[in-house]
Amino acid sequence: IILLPTLTIVLQWITIAGINISWLIYVILFVLLVIKGNWIFQKRIPLLFCLIFLISPFFTFLLGRANSFNFSLYISIATGVVYFLYISTLDQDLFEKFLLGGLISCGIFSIWGCYEIFTGNYLLSTHEIFTQRLTWNGMHYPIAAFPNTNDIAQYLTLLFPIVSLFFFKKNKIIWGISSLLVFFVIYASGSRLCMICFLGIWGLSLVFKLLSDRRGHSLLKLLIIILIIIVGI
Repeated sequence: IILLPTLTIVLQWITIAGINISWLIYVILFVLLVIKGNWIFQKRIPLLFCLIFLISPFFTFLLGRANSFNFSLYISIATGVVYFLYISTLDQDLFEKFLLGGLISCGIFSIWGCYEIFTGNYLLSTHEIFTQRLTWNGMHYPIAAFPNTNDIAQYLTLLFPIVSLFFFKKNKIIWGISSLLVFFVIYASGSRLCMICFLGIWGLSLVFKLLSDRRGHSLLKLLIIILIIIVGI
C-alpha cells in the first residue's frame, strides 16, 4: 500500500514481452475489487463518479464532439477508475498508509526532479524538448519518472497538499521544508497554472486543517478566511 503511488509511476518504464508492468498493478487491484464484490456496490457516491467517467467519453464521441474514439486514453480512464475504487475500499489504517505512501512518493520525485534541475542528467526521459532545452527561468526541466515536465508538476500539485496536511501535526518543520521543495520543482517546470493551483490547494488545505482544530484561535481562523476570500477575488 505504501509503495503503490510510487510503483504506479515508475513501473510504466518497464516492459516484458511488450507488456507494461504497471498494467499488472491495475489487474491485481481489479481482482481485489471483484473479491470484495458486494461491498463495492455499497459505495454509491464513488460508483456514481466512476460511471460518469466511464460513460461520458462514449457520449462525447457519439454526439460528434470528438472525431475518433481514443482507446488508449479510455484505458487510462478505466485504470484510473479501478485505482480510485480500490482506494475507496481501504479501512482507516490502510488509508493512512496509502497517504504516507503518497507523501513519500512526492518526496522521491521532488528530490529526483531537483537532481535533474541542477545537473541536466535524466535517468529515464529522452524527450528532446525537455532534456535539451532550458526553462524560461534558465534551469533544466524536472521530469523524473513522468512522460514530461507538465505531468510531474500536475502530480505534485494535486497530491502533495492533501497528503502532507494529513501529517501536518507530526512535524511542522519537515512539512514546511517539503512544501518549499515541492513548490520549487513545480516552479522549475515552468507551469504557471500548476504554481497557482498548488498555492490554492495548499492554502485551502491548510485553512481546512486550522478550522478543524478546536484549539485554534477563532480570530486567526476568521482572518485566514477573509484573506483567502480577498486573494480569491
